[in-house]
Amino acid sequence: MMTPGDLAREWQSGTIHPVYGFWGPESEAKARALDRLKSLLKLDAFNLVEFPPAAGVTAAELRSALWTMPVFAERRLVALKNPKTGAEAKKILVEYLQNPSPQTVLVVFSDDSKIDAKDEIQRELSRAGKACLFAPLREGDAVEFVRRRAKEMGRELDEEAAWALVSEAGTSAAILSQEIEKAALFNAGGGMISKSDVLACLGFQKSYDPFALGRSVALRDRATALKNLGELFAQGRPEEQAFKALYQVSAALLKQLKALRMMRAGRSREEIYKALRLHPYWDKDYLESAGRISEKAAAAALRRCLQTEADLKSKSWLDATFEIKRLVASVCRMAPRSS
Repeated sequence: MMTPGDLAREWQSGTIHPVYGFWGPESEAKARALDRLKSLLKLDAFNLVEFPPAAGVTAAELRSALWTMPVFAERRLVALKNPKTGAEAKKILVEYLQNPSPQTVLVVFSDDSKIDAKDEIQRELSRAGKACLFAPLREGDAVEFVRRRAKEMGRELDEEAAWALVSEAGTSAAILSQEIEKAALFNAGGGMISKSDVLACLGFQKSYDPFALGRSVALRDRATALKNLGELFAQGRPEEQAFKALYQVSAALLKQLKALRMMRAGRSREEIYKALRLHPYWDKDYLESAGRISEKAAAAALRRCLQTEADLKSKSWLDATFEIKRLVASVCRMAPRSS
């Protein structure tokens, strides 16, 4: 099955097939793809027939739509958004799919995520044309999607801005479309949409990056880690934030130790990223920086975290904020190996 990206690239090359099956739950993405196809075919009202999802279609209507010739145009478009037709209409659709007209582009929508070989219409659709799955996007596909949407608006979207948008807004095509349109409007008059443009108008922007402290500790960047720690403490009462900070630091060190052990065991980069849920963009240099820390030093840093947690839970007189600051400073003094 094709992805929406495959479909866009094929259309950009000038290839349009006579039959398409638009599968999957992303109804808005399917609607946008249909609009794109209408634009490419340069259709007028005489050469466009759409059967909406809420309406049924009679056998006579379907026969007329499928076998009518184009009017002063090379091709027509028929969009069937509800393939659950009556028996007679189904028979006509199957008959048409067995010998589709090269002068008509038929698009059939389905909410299913895979082709059911037992369903006659679905089986004939997959045989006669191209099937494209409009499913929730993976991160890499989402980045490609927002950059392509920006280009359709006459803009370029910086790669870092694209990753920032996806990281904050998620991978819903509908939400990403709204956010990139907002960024394009904010950037009116400019050609390149930057990360600062995206963050300036993102309704999803976080006031504090919960991964910042862990990343800076993993890099043993003492100044940045202490700055991140101060920002975290500013989010609420410092003594209440102390254990949140401790969790972020210990989680980062545990992940780093696991990465080092997996690297030593010969696991591939892809396996490590999947197992540790590392981000392909924000953590793209993770293994290289982790490789500059010895496994022994990473284990010692994690033990120091566990000791600090034990102390804070058993010694009520300790100042939690001071102990966490001291922990972060001491861990970051465990200098990485020279590269």
